[in-house]
Amino acid sequence: MFLSKLKLQFAFVAFIALSGTTHAINWNFLDGPFGGQPSALFTDASGNTWAGTNGSGVYFRAAGSSTWELRPGMPTQSNSTFTIDHAGTVYVAGSSGLYTYSAGASTWTKVSGANGLPDQAAGGLVTDAAGNVFAGMNQTDVYKLAPGQTTWTIAGTGLPPGAFANNLATDSAGNLWASIYGFGVYRMAAGATNWLAISTGLTHLTVNALLVAGADVYAGLQGGGVELLANGAGSNMTWVQWSGGDMPASDDIFAFALGTNHVLYAVGSGVVYSAPAGTTAWMRLGTGLESMGIGYAIAYSSIDGSLTLGNGGGAFVKMPANTNWLPANDGMTAGTIYGVVAAANGDLYAATFGQGVQRKASGASTWSEVDHANSYPVVGAVVADSHGVIYATPGGAVKKLVNGSWSLAGTSQNSFAYTLAVDANDALWAGMNGGVRKLASGSTAWAATASGLPNGKNVTTIAFDLTGSAYAGIYGGGVAKLPPLGNSWIPIIGGLDINVRVLARDPAGSIYAGTDSGVYKLTGSTWQKLANDSLQYVYALVFDANGDMYAGTDTDYVWRLSAGTWTRIKLGLGSRTVQTLTAGGGRIYAGTDSSRGSPSGVYALSLTDTVVEFYNTILDNFFITATAAEQDAILGGSAGPGWIMTGNVFSSGGATLVCRFYGSISPGPNSHFYTIDPSECQQLKDIQAATPPTQKRWNFESNDYASTSPAGGQCTADQMPVYRAYNNGFTRGIDSNHRITSNRYDYLQQVAKGWVGEGLVMCAPR
Repeated sequence: MFLSKLKLQFAFVAFIALSGTTHAINWNFLDGPFGGQPSALFTDASGNTWAGTNGSGVYFRAAGSSTWELRPGMPTQSNSTFTIDHAGTVYVAGSSGLYTYSAGASTWTKVSGANGLPDQAAGGLVTDAAGNVFAGMNQTDVYKLAPGQTTWTIAGTGLPPGAFANNLATDSAGNLWASIYGFGVYRMAAGATNWLAISTGLTHLTVNALLVAGADVYAGLQGGGVELLANGAGSNMTWVQWSGGDMPASDDIFAFALGTNHVLYAVGSGVVYSAPAGTTAWMRLGTGLESMGIGYAIAYSSIDGSLTLGNGGGAFVKMPANTNWLPANDGMTAGTIYGVVAAANGDLYAATFGQGVQRKASGASTWSEVDHANSYPVVGAVVADSHGVIYATPGGAVKKLVNGSWSLAGTSQNSFAYTLAVDANDALWAGMNGGVRKLASGSTAWAATASGLPNGKNVTTIAFDLTGSAYAGIYGGGVAKLPPLGNSWIPIIGGLDINVRVLARDPAGSIYAGTDSGVYKLTGSTWQKLANDSLQYVYALVFDANGDMYAGTDTDYVWRLSAGTWTRIKLGLGSRTVQTLTAGGGRIYAGTDSSRGSPSGVYALSLTDTVVEFYNTILDNFFITATAAEQDAILGGSAGPGWIMTGNVFSSGGATLVCRFYGSISPGPNSHFYTIDPSECQQLKDIQAATPPTQKRWNFESNDYASTSPAGGQCTADQMPVYRAYNNGFTRGIDSNHRITSNRYDYLQQVAKGWVGEGLVMCAPR
């Protein structure tokens, strides 16, 4: 049973399990708050745009509107494609299956798992001229739903076993086209009942995108640019390279759109290309996307000629008259986490850009907005007093959370609040333009604190020392101090970079400032830059119970200062831009920014051993290890060329040891395999003992790390699900490989590429 499945034969050197080095630590994503990360886009004939996001539902934007509206009822899935039938029913395919939204409906309805359609992930979707809807289902076939019918039937035979059609299209002659990730392109002629491979000339069989323009067919390839099958609707069966101009033939192409007069649009990593029909003169289209990462989807509107793009930074729109792409996330995205606070009861609150204040209750795994009706999409700060009362700044107005509802926290605020802080007496302080106001505990009205702050500059951070003195940080204005009972703020800028972004106090009572040029400590009345500090653009500072300092930066993740040495902590952190750090419940939390192509979110620091995922760019294989020395050795080249870190990690820890096996370079299998199942581990050990070393076998290496087996097929809220996908290599006659990852999106992407989704295999601690 296991040997047939695990007969892996890809070449890399046997790794030696080492120990004794300092283990890596990592950040664990706390499942949100999810922002808008459109992975599927579709513009209907009326000019309305539908956006299926990566994990946060489906949104609708009416023609002419700039605001997205959530279409409720969609589970947390990664959406991939849309189509609409002749009755106006919208279909969306994704990792949880196929769903419909009928005209006039108020919620999505799941259709996979009934009426002949398997309950599996769905991929490609298309509606033909006759109104038939076709859907590619995971590891099975392409299915057809005829107009007026309720039962789905298999559309044709001849696709590769276990194939997954990630794209479907129809041409002017009524032919049906399917791209099968890893197998190329197939065509089923009009009226035929069998699929025929049409892959001659394709330089890569990994097809990300498929587009039909009249009789011509275009394929967007992974690492192969664009290829054209001219007159594919006719007799031609040979693809030719169709890159050129600004588009290199080695580019990754992820999505297509077709504009007026058959103008083509193609999406790469951080770039959109356009080309007139019939030419390879691809040009980069617009500016402002270079740092936004992979483009997932693009849609063209024939109503106004606009293009809508979905990528890691959200939704972007380019109008015909504009030269740049503009963010278009109204109503959809939490593009930045500006503040995080951990309440005494374990609840987490996040101040976001675009989704108000989000709350994750203690023991819960999901986030939800707090009192949307009395909030505002943009919230710059959130704090808690000693009694657990939550204050925030929706739209710059300071509000207090009472019984789940927001209400104004006192009268006479008078100005926009940029930051909040609570002193030892539970008085609330607000930094504003040119001043600081204070709401004393029990008071109903805000009062000015003192004069002396520079006019025209915003107070963006406030801290207090152990004597009760207050410190105001002003970007471009340094720091000012207000002693207890003082009547004037006193500038303290000696030795300081005046571009102050954050202030913090350590457990001993010292005050620190994070600036554009690093971190400074206040000694007496003079600031001293920390030794060996090469940090820049420090956005956030926090201290743990041991007195270690953590600094969140604009472009370089989080750094920890311990025993006088800075160490970067980036493993698991989804974004290199960290806007906020906080401590609570014995843990450190980070809030990130999605502006550089990664989803924003809240992360918790884990101090256990880290399981790190590697990918070999030459062999197209994945590998994991929890051993720090081995991780360093791989990065140092001891395992051969081509190995890189994917960025995916999860924490070690749990009740069960994970068995790690290795075959051999010869006779093989030349790979590793991991299992948390004790019976499977013992079975492989028994086979090893009964099999001579001259024959293929699995050799037990170590218990690489500890984890927890899923209980009832699920993980608890304080655990991170870990998934496994298998490329079915033994059956397909290619090198086999497993991918073990806590990144559900990456797992689903492997499944979309034709891998066997083996689902949840273990639960890692958060």
